Amino acid sequence: GSDSVSWMSRDPARLLLQLQRRGGPIPQIYADVGTSEIVLSQNQTFRDAMVAANIPITYVESPGDHDWREWRAQLPFSLRFIAERLKRQ
Repeated sequence: GSDSVSWMSRDPARLLLQLQRRGGPIPQIYADVGTSEIVLSQNQTFRDAMVAANIPITYVESPGDHDWREWRAQLPFSLRFIAERLKRQ
């Protein structure tokens, strides 16, 4: 968006890096993105920032766009990721 000042306060990469510097617990992260999505490069930048900071991330790119077709296709994987972590708790 056009509000970069506001975005900086909500930027997930920045927030995770701040949490890491403070020694806080890092949540397990799952991100999936369609390769035709307009936000593909932002997701790749986020992934690269997490990898560079040694913050574990499960990152998936698959054919698709930013729409319900893509979301429905990826939902089983997202839910499995969440369910596996809930079982461990």
